Amino acid sequence: MMEGIKNGPIANLKNLTWINVQPPRLKDRLLLVHIWRMSDVRTMDIMARLEKVIFGMKKELSGAVATLSVHCAKFDSERIPPFIQEAAEEMRWRHSVASDTDLSLWKSIGVEAWPTILILSPNDHRVLVALTGDRIGRLEECLYASLSLYKKAQLQTSSFPLPKVMKPSMTWDAPLLRYPSRIAIDTKGGRLFISDSGNSRILVTTLEGRFLMQIGGSARTDPMDAEVAQHVLYSEGENEGYRDGSFQDALFKNPQGIAFNALKNELAVADTGNNCLRIANLEERSVRSVNFVSSIKDGMQRQTTSGFVRVCY
Repeated sequence: MMEGIKNGPIANLKNLTWINVQPPRLKDRLLLVHIWRMSDVRTMDIMARLEKVIFGMKKELSGAVATLSVHCAKFDSERIPPFIQEAAEEMRWRHSVASDTDLSLWKSIGVEAWPTILILSPNDHRVLVALTGDRIGRLEECLYASLSLYKKAQLQTSSFPLPKVMKPSMTWDAPLLRYPSRIAIDTKGGRLFISDSGNSRILVTTLEGRFLMQIGGSARTDPMDAEVAQHVLYSEGENEGYRDGSFQDALFKNPQGIAFNALKNELAVADTGNNCLRIANLEERSVRSVNFVSSIKDGMQRQTTSGFVRVCY
C-alpha cells in the first residue's frame, strides 16, 4: 500500500458524468469508489456491505471518506444517464452516483470485472487498494489501513455532503406501483400480495387486481376513490423507514421478496433496505421484526445479515 501512494495508477475522474448531484468537492478526502453496472444482480448486496462499513466507522473518521458509485456499462443500453439514475433511485441510494460513459476511469486503472471496490488517495486519486470477488470482504481493514497513512491534518473531517436525491412524486397522477419486485398469491383466499419496492410498502389486491389494503406507509386524506382512500395509497410524507406496529404505522425500506404462509395467515417480507425479516400478521393487521444474530440500532434490534432480498416458507 505504501508503494501505491507513489506508484499506483492514477484514476481518471475528469470525464465522469454526475447522475444525481453536481460535481462534488473531493479535495482532501479518501475516495471509496464502487464500480458497478445496472445489470449485475450482486449490486444491491455489495452496496449493503459498503454501507455497513461506512456507517460503522468512527464519526471522526467517516467524514474523511467520500463514497462514490461509478457506473461502467457493459451494454450500450446501459450508457443512458436517465436509466442509470432510475436504477440508483430504485435501490434508494443516498450517495453520489456518476457514469463512466467513455470508460476513461475503467481504462486508466485497468479494471477487469464488476463489481470492483477502489480506495483512492486524496487529491491525486492514486489507487491504494483494488478489491474484487471474495476480497471485498476485507474492505474494512483496508479502509482503516489506508486512513492510517495520512495525518488527520491532511484529511477533511467534516461530513461529506450527501446529494439531494429526487424523491418519488406523491401525486395522484403518479403510477400506482413504483419498481414492483415480487408477488405472492393466496389462492384459497383470492388475494394477491405485491411488493411495491419503490413506495416501500406491500399492496394487497384481489386476484383480479381490486385494491384491498396497504401494509406500511402513511396516510393521506385526499379522496380519489372512497373505497381506496380509506385504505390509503400515497403519502405526502416519507413512506420509508423502520418501524413495527399496525399496518398503518409500520414502515419498510425497499421491501423485496415476500412469501405467504396460509396456515398462519402471515406474510414474510424481506425488508432489504433495513436488512431484516418482517412478518405481517394479516389477522391482527400488524407487523413485527424477526431477529436472528442481531445488533442494536436506533433502539431496535436488527439482524446482521446484508443484502436480504429473498424469502420463502
